[in-house]
Amino acid sequence: MKTFVRTLLLSSLVLAASAVAAPAQAPLDLHNSSEVVAKQLQKINKELADGETYSEISVENRSKVREALGRITAALDAAGGRPLTAEAETQAFNDQEVVNTLLTGAKEDSRVVCEREKQMGSNRITSKCMTVAERRRLREQGERATRDLSQRQLQFDPRGGQ
Repeated sequence: MKTFVRTLLLSSLVLAASAVAAPAQAPLDLHNSSEVVAKQLQKINKELADGETYSEISVENRSKVREALGRITAALDAAGGRPLTAEAETQAFNDQEVVNTLLTGAKEDSRVVCEREKQMGSNRITSKCMTVAERRRLREQGERATRDLSQRQLQFDPRGGQ
């Protein structure tokens, strides 16, 4: 029985390690067949519209992604199922990099992280959930407020300063 438990534990650790080590799949891969690429483009457009998957993407980056997707779609439509010309292929792969870079960052920033914390003056534990980008903005605001406060203190020193 102990051997079985050890084997089970070891195999679950190996599975967990392989899941962590697996790289995330890019949203768009033009090396696939045209049917797969069409499904990827459809999925990206759906996720951009759902308001959750890429909720933290800026308006500017959303516009860049949509423009790149438009150029890729136009190039694929113009090719009509035939291979892209060298110039069109280069442009399509450059656009693919723009799309993948912006969407991967936005998806990471849009990930919701929850913390369980006790409220001040209470023993009740509550969950506080924010996106990664919201947490970063709050941290940066706190750092900026601390820096501003220390600058004000340096400007007004009651012991002989201004």
